[in-house]
Amino acid sequence: MLVAQISDVHANPNNDNLQRLNAVIAWLEVIQPDVLIVSGDLVDDRWADGYGLIMDALAPLSGRRFVLPGNADDRHLMRECLPKEDYWHHPYEMHFAESVGGVTFVGVDTCLDGKTEGSIPEHLSWLEQTLDRCEPRTAFLFTHQHLFPSGIEPADKFICQGADQFESMLKSCSNPPIAISSGHVHRSMSSMIAGAPAYICGSVCFANPLLLDVSWQLPSEQLPALMLHDFRGGRLVSSHVSVDGLNALSSQSRHLVSA
Repeated sequence: MLVAQISDVHANPNNDNLQRLNAVIAWLEVIQPDVLIVSGDLVDDRWADGYGLIMDALAPLSGRRFVLPGNADDRHLMRECLPKEDYWHHPYEMHFAESVGGVTFVGVDTCLDGKTEGSIPEHLSWLEQTLDRCEPRTAFLFTHQHLFPSGIEPADKFICQGADQFESMLKSCSNPPIAISSGHVHRSMSSMIAGAPAYICGSVCFANPLLLDVSWQLPSEQLPALMLHDFRGGRLVSSHVSVDGLNALSSQSRHLVSA
């Protein structure tokens, strides 16, 4: 099974992020992943029409889709604009948990109204109960806000609060997730949490510079990014992918290059 993850479109009438999204979808259309995860920050400034335009852009992908809100999103507006999304069963938070192809996709809505940072302690009881109901070693966990420090000081001011409590819960959990993946930072990153691989998916919008030292003067990367999580072969292999919007479907992009 192939699982694609995209994050942080930040669509707005005054930017070209929908075009960047179209380049990502053109790349994914060749692959046709079985599942698509959209891990938050779909639009900016409560742009209601943007939600519909994003769903139109995703239409060529036929697999199961799950969408989490980000801090830039409005839960009420998302529910109103995305009536066909049928997996948000909590009356307020937009958590989800559903099994597809032997993997249980668990999304935790960590957003706080009016704030950029997230918080997870108030959701740990629900999460632990959800993980306990999953078949052993089948849960793949998603959030919007990142759960490990990125090393980028401005981004880590808005990390998901309660990450230490989250890690402690995972260490004592009888059925921890096989992997964890987030968005929010606008950079591709990897780490470990409680022995599980943990990722930050790169953004569809322009990436943030890798400011591991705030005195560095670095340009931001231009290309939209995504992740591809591959469960074929009995193990999880996760790839960070950047897409050239001008050549997303070119034959050159499909050629293997020897090392």
